[in-house]
Order: sequence, then C-alpha cells, then structure tokens
Amino acid sequence: MMKLRSVLLSIMGWLFALVFVVLLILVIVNFIDDDLNPEIQAILDEKPAQVAKGENGYFAWIGMAGPENEAPQAWGERLFQEILATDKKALETREAVELSLYQKKRQETLKRDKIACHKAETCLQAVAADPKAAEEAMQQGRVTLARGDEALRFAAYQEAWRPQASLYSAMINNHFTLWTPLAATRFALKVEKGEHDEALADLGREIAFHTRQIQGAHTLIETLVAQNNLLTRYQLLSQYLAH
Repeated sequence: MMKLRSVLLSIMGWLFALVFVVLLILVIVNFIDDDLNPEIQAILDEKPAQVAKGENGYFAWIGMAGPENEAPQAWGERLFQEILATDKKALETREAVELSLYQKKRQETLKRDKIACHKAETCLQAVAADPKAAEEAMQQGRVTLARGDEALRFAAYQEAWRPQASLYSAMINNHFTLWTPLAATRFALKVEKGEHDEALADLGREIAFHTRQIQGAHTLIETLVAQNNLLTRYQLLSQYLAH
C-alpha cells in the first residue's frame, strides 16, 4: 500500500508539473503577437474614398459652433484636425481628451424650448399662434441659422474618416439641436405669411441635404442624427399638406 501510494503521488506530481509547463507555454506564447493575415490587415487599413475638403459640406456643418468672425468651413476643418490629434492621444492613453477649440466656440444664449418649432409635430400651429415670438427666436438664433445654411450650399457631404476613433474619442458637440427647430420655424413663418414657394424651396434644400448626410455617414450617430432631421422635414411637409 505504501508503494502504491508513492507511485500515485509521483504520477500526480508529474501531471501537475506537465499542466504547469503547458500553462506557462500558453502564457509565453500569448505575449508573442503574430502578424495578421494580409486579408485581415487590408480590411483594417481600408479607408473610404474621401470627398475633397473644399467640396465637403461636413466641415461647414461641424463648424456651425465656431466664432461668428470665422467661416464655418474653415473652423470646421481646424476642428477636425484637432479631433484627429486627440483621437490618437485618447487611443494611446485610454483617457478622454478635451478639445481646446471648443473653449473658443460661440456661446448660444437661445434655449431650445424657446423656439416655436422645438416640437416639429406642432410647428405650424405654434407659429400661427404667436408669430412675433417665432420672429424673436429666429432673430436670436440668426447666426446659428445662417452658419447651418452654409453647409446646405455644398453639393457633396461625407462624414470625414477618423481612423483612430475609439470609445475615448471626443464627441462632436455644437449647435445642431438649435439649427433644426430654427429652420423649421423659418419654414412655418413663410407659410404663415403666404410665401409658399419660398417655404417649400427651403424645405426641399433641407431634405436634399439630410439625404446627403445619411448617404455620406460612416458612424451610427451621424446616421441617426441625419435620419431624425430628415424625419422632422417630412413631418413639416405633412403638416403643410394638412394645412
């Protein structure tokens, strides 16, 4: 019995040693990264064909928050260059990085709920009930409205590619949420004044723009924002037809 126990203990010792050696080999191998297959690397390196900066309304769109004395396209291009730099830093440090240009963005005093068409589904009724308040909101938000309109003048729109974007990357934050109800209020005011051709022309330009946004989007957020803006325009058209 003593001899059998000794043999069993010896076998178990060798088994534990074998398991330990296998695990040690797996740990060592795990620290060695083989090169990716060329096909996989090609997918990771793939970059969509980019619209030339000077022709891309995306930069004017993200430049809406810039100072009044700088064209939205120029400010948007500068902002995007900083975004690319902070993407790289955030990826390396795994920490969120603030955008310094946002400290220089234009401060908007107008509140969304003070704009007549902050609820698109009741836009025409709200403006008809108090046209003066609608005019005042548009006057307050005239800079945001004008800067957003700049993006609509570009025939092309493509969300610019961010190859090193990650969960730590900075979000693009500006006055998109104000431009949409301001533009809707402008449409409703023109309808209220009987300027139907101009109102519908504005709406047509906005529908075409948001369609280009959807087609040129790479990220889910960009797609959802564009879809929501497009939905707003069709809600306005539906109200107009009912009106």
